[in-house]
Amino acid sequence: MVTNHTAMLSASISPNGGDTQAGFLYSTNSSMTNAESVNQDVGSSPGTALLSLEVVGLTPATTYYFQAFASNSAGTVNGAVASFTTAELAGYAISGVVTLQGVGLAGVTVSINGVPAITQAPSGQYSEAVTPGGDYIVTPFAVGYTFTPPSVSFNNLSANQVANFAAAVAAPSTAFSTLVNFSGANGVAPSSGITLASDGNFYGTTQFGGANNVGTIFQLTPSGTLTTLHSFANTDGSSPFGGLVQASNGNFYGNTLSGGGGGNGALYSITPQGAFTGLASFSSSGPNQGESPIGSLIQATDGNLYGITGGMTGVGPPTIFRISLSGALTTLYTFSPEEGGGPLGGLLQASDGNFYGTLQGNNVSSAPGVVFKMTPSGAVTPLYIFCQQQNCADGIAPTAPLIQGTDGNLYGTAAGGASHNGVIFKLTLGGAYTLLHTFDEADGSGPNGLLLATDSNFY
Repeated sequence: MVTNHTAMLSASISPNGGDTQAGFLYSTNSSMTNAESVNQDVGSSPGTALLSLEVVGLTPATTYYFQAFASNSAGTVNGAVASFTTAELAGYAISGVVTLQGVGLAGVTVSINGVPAITQAPSGQYSEAVTPGGDYIVTPFAVGYTFTPPSVSFNNLSANQVANFAAAVAAPSTAFSTLVNFSGANGVAPSSGITLASDGNFYGTTQFGGANNVGTIFQLTPSGTLTTLHSFANTDGSSPFGGLVQASNGNFYGNTLSGGGGGNGALYSITPQGAFTGLASFSSSGPNQGESPIGSLIQATDGNLYGITGGMTGVGPPTIFRISLSGALTTLYTFSPEEGGGPLGGLLQASDGNFYGTLQGNNVSSAPGVVFKMTPSGAVTPLYIFCQQQNCADGIAPTAPLIQGTDGNLYGTAAGGASHNGVIFKLTLGGAYTLLHTFDEADGSGPNGLLLATDSNFY
């Protein structure tokens, strides 16, 4: 079934006894370059499974090319390339163009009624089919820009409508303002930073406080209006510690250190309007084995979310997991005590498609900390083990998630170093280590992560 913005794609998949990920690649060119993908876990049945997945966010009246794929430990197989053409827009539409100094501005998300339903074409133009008789608020958003007008409203829509916006580069401000104080009822101890969402608001979590004193999820407007979207109740999770990630469907996904049905932490989703869904819980045994998911989840190129458990000292063993946007949870790898423990951050998917992360040593391991690599199929290997230099000058116990620089290399921070005040390091994707800086207390101590800025420097 094909509409103006969606297509339902189907294929027959034979896992042949291996746990299989299957899905579809799709692109607007027959060579399948820059293809996007949707996929799901189809299990390990020896027979044939029918795979049906919906592709959303398509452009009306456009020909798309697609091919099925399936991947497991035996390898990856791609089907033949086929095509479909999306329908013309029917009924009424809201359309327009976003410009910067008279030239179309790409990369702006235009939301309707707070839902980021429209992503602009490179020309700055957009168009979206809407239901007659509805009330609509159209709002553009892009980091670093302001828009005139900020939004356009249509009431009881009875014809095609046009909403054009003029963008201007937002000037940064150094003025400091306290936007909100956390006081208990609205949360206590926000511990993971905030996420700037496609609607222009900020979203985050507090580790404690709220109606049940076990944490909250909140929305914060740029002007400082805070709304508690959800108070945890322990049965659905407690003590959210990682940040929120906004996935491609517009919803936010996160985790809690404890609580949930299994008592060892939970995974959840929440809409920008506050509709909360518990997706999965971890327990000490069973298929969802793991304790205390730590750090923020990431959405990988296959559309699924990935994360790591074992983030509290003394618990473990750490595990790496994958969860679909609908809540299908799979444990991909369980670390042994000798490999390390106590991760302090989530995973990174690098430009080579592999995942990278860090582990500290723990009280049952002599491992001084490690950077590891995991392939999309779940094969894990150590990339670099710390304390290879005299007096651990190269660092111990990495302290934050890795980031990838514009040069393709990995960058991170660790404790230890020649002065025992921490280090900044670089790793190639092949594992070659370079010590970039050793802190000596006079210039700082205890580095806890890096930010890659638009000037290609790290802060």
